[in-house]
Amino acid sequence: MLKCKINGVTVVNTHLIPSNYGNKLTNFIRENQLDQIRECTKFDSKIIIAGDMNIDSENRKNYDYMLYCLSVSDASIRNNITYWADTEVLYDDKKLDYFLTRGLETENYRVIDTYISDHKPIVVKIIC
Repeated sequence: MLKCKINGVTVVNTHLIPSNYGNKLTNFIRENQLDQIRECTKFDSKIIIAGDMNIDSENRKNYDYMLYCLSVSDASIRNNITYWADTEVLYDDKKLDYFLTRGLETENYRVIDTYISDHKPIVVKIIC
């Protein structure tokens, strides 16, 4: 986790554990990671948390826990594909990357359709 403050807005970038270790262990570790982020940001009123959360937005239990635990909103309520893979991996064409906010309004969320990485960049306009 990388945390900084810019003009009164806390910005956190992170990469949570992938699901390569089995669901039970991965969910335990990921929930612990989310709890650590919550503890480090609980007093911040304006916050952006972005990165590869490795949480499939279609897995409502894990997705809802992430939003609840961090007290944030997802800048995109749609299941935009941010991760693609053409190899043997657990996730294939999923939304695993997020732009989460608290105390901020956003608009014009979009995913850039590029293949320079297996993750696609997210662009969001922040309204201050």
